[in-house]
Amino acid sequence: QNPSLNNISSTLNLLLTNKAIATSGNYRNFFTHDGKSYSHIISPTTGYPIDKNILSVTVISDQCIDADALATSLIVMNIEDGIDLIDKIKGTEVFYITKENENLYSKGFKTFVR
Repeated sequence: QNPSLNNISSTLNLLLTNKAIATSGNYRNFFTHDGKSYSHIISPTTGYPIDKNILSVTVISDQCIDADALATSLIVMNIEDGIDLIDKIKGTEVFYITKENENLYSKGFKTFVR
């Protein structure tokens, strides 16, 4: 699915063997109030919907339960801290798409791109 707000494609073809993948995003589940869109993801520090520049976070890991939990966790963090965290977790990679259609990823993510 294309999360881009301006219909610019951010599609990647990935080759995964014995890996799991999960994506968390703000581009489908949100609500609008007084012309402002609010995420369905709630910040654990504020208790309010997150207001981030991140459209989606995709995590590759050995287990789907880990990929899913990390994708949701990373979307509430800032991107630099998220990438730093993932770079410390063996066998796990991350790919971010921002509202400006910027693509950011961890050190080993490109090894899965075909």
